[in-house]
Amino acid sequence: MKFDPLGRILATCGSDLSCRIWIETDGYWGCHYELDLEGEVSTIAWSPYVGVSNHPLLLTLGFNCGNVSVWMFNDYGRDCLSSASSSTCINEEKLSIDYSPTLITTLKCHPYHTVTSLAIHAKGNIVAVGSTKANTVNFWSLQHGVLLSTVTGFGGVNDLCWVGEHAITAGFNRSEVSY
Repeated sequence: MKFDPLGRILATCGSDLSCRIWIETDGYWGCHYELDLEGEVSTIAWSPYVGVSNHPLLLTLGFNCGNVSVWMFNDYGRDCLSSASSSTCINEEKLSIDYSPTLITTLKCHPYHTVTSLAIHAKGNIVAVGSTKANTVNFWSLQHGVLLSTVTGFGGVNDLCWVGEHAITAGFNRSEVSY
């Protein structure tokens, strides 16, 4: 399970092949959407950038089968961009906004290998995908759904983290390498 960058939406996934999207209403968290999925989810990542219409909130789900699905929340963030820390804005506005998720693409990242790590670039245009069974990190364009680059390391990928705009740190089983 993971909260979005502003703590307004919670995504939870289980072995029932669904992802539930929870939103707080009047002090209680309720399931507002249920996404039917192609398989069991192994990892979740939200886009770190929240804001204007050309950068919607994205949710990426990594699967045991090696695929990644990318979901878009159209109107999220624009309502409270200037006052994201305002709990008044978050509580009063969220029910009138359409947060409904839309599947925008499914990426065939690591065939037959469980996706264990996802990291979306700060601008929301690239996702880095790793697996503990594969010795590679794949970089995918979220705008075009194409593979941009592959980096090979020593051992499977345990974790990924963007560092600024132009670098990523990948934790491999047998080494740690920054690109």
